[in-house]
Parts: sequence; C-alpha cells; structure tokens
Amino acid sequence: MTPISTAPTDIDEVIILRKAKRMSSTQRAAFSTYNGRQKNREAYKNYLEINLIQIDMISRFIDHIKKSITKEALVEKDILKNGYF
Repeated sequence: MTPISTAPTDIDEVIILRKAKRMSSTQRAAFSTYNGRQKNREAYKNYLEINLIQIDMISRFIDHIKKSITKEALVEKDILKNGYF
C-alpha cells in the first residue's frame, strides 16, 4: 500500500494562516451559488473578522511556497514515465 503524505495540503496552508478550523461542508455549500454568496455575505465577513490572518503564519506560508518551487533539474526519462508533459 502506498503511504499517504501527512503534509498539509494547499488549502490547509491557507487555513493555517488564520489559525482557524475549516468551515464544514454544509456551511461551504451555502456559498456555491451567487445567490448563496449574497445571502451569506455577512456571515462570511464575520468569520473572516473573527479569524484574522496571523502575522506569524505568513513566514510559515512563505517557507511552504519556497519548498514547493525548488530548483530541480528535469529528468526527461522520469517526466515521460510519469506522464508530465
């Protein structure tokens, strides 16, 4: 069985910036349409104001980006084998 990475996903990194829990899927579903976003605008605004981006987390996010864009030499054989083209 292939091991599953425990590294945070990109969406987790954004959540970490706010040091907040992710909204539940039922809450997020309320924002799936234009009317839903208009209707729930105030609630989302309150969520953002309560869960402000934390300054100390910005450097953590920058480090995450730096790790994601490492300079690696391309190995053509691996690229073709893995299907990245």
